[in-house]
Amino acid sequence: LATDIHAFNVLVDLYEGLIAEAADGSLIPGVADTWHVSEDGLVYTFTLRSDARWSDGSRVVASDFVESLRRAVAPASGSPYSFLLEPIAQFEDIQAGDAPAASLGVVAESDAMLVMTLSRPTAHWLSILGLPIAFPTKRSDDGGMLTNGPYALIEHQIDSVIRLAKNEHYWSAGSVAIDQIVYH
Repeated sequence: LATDIHAFNVLVDLYEGLIAEAADGSLIPGVADTWHVSEDGLVYTFTLRSDARWSDGSRVVASDFVESLRRAVAPASGSPYSFLLEPIAQFEDIQAGDAPAASLGVVAESDAMLVMTLSRPTAHWLSILGLPIAFPTKRSDDGGMLTNGPYALIEHQIDSVIRLAKNEHYWSAGSVAIDQIVYH
């Protein structure tokens, strides 16, 4: 439901999508270690890295992405950026109320394999998958927020401060040089 660049900056510190962006702007593997695009440009198959973890140490699995994408496209969510997911098969029918979000063209073939089917070839699709609208989300058993990116939320005071700490369970935690981030 984030709508501005300030929120997006925090989300990029907390979460990682299938695809990430390098400092030079090139697309690099995120949670997806590898991917394959069908010859017709309609089917994307992602293999998730086995060491991708949530901030509680549990494994990030393909169904985490499926549930998050379904939630984002469901009209009831009111997501202002759901239109970015329009290339996924069944998006338009879901948005029109003619199909359930469960019919979205995203399937977890296994914990490690995610398959997306698009309704038409979309040259910039991998770039979209690096945006917050395509990040996975998950709640802990007690309803708390789990993150899968380089940082975990340790404090949030509305209209005051957001404090993040290095996520020791992040698959590339060794490359995270800053231990804490404080947003005012």
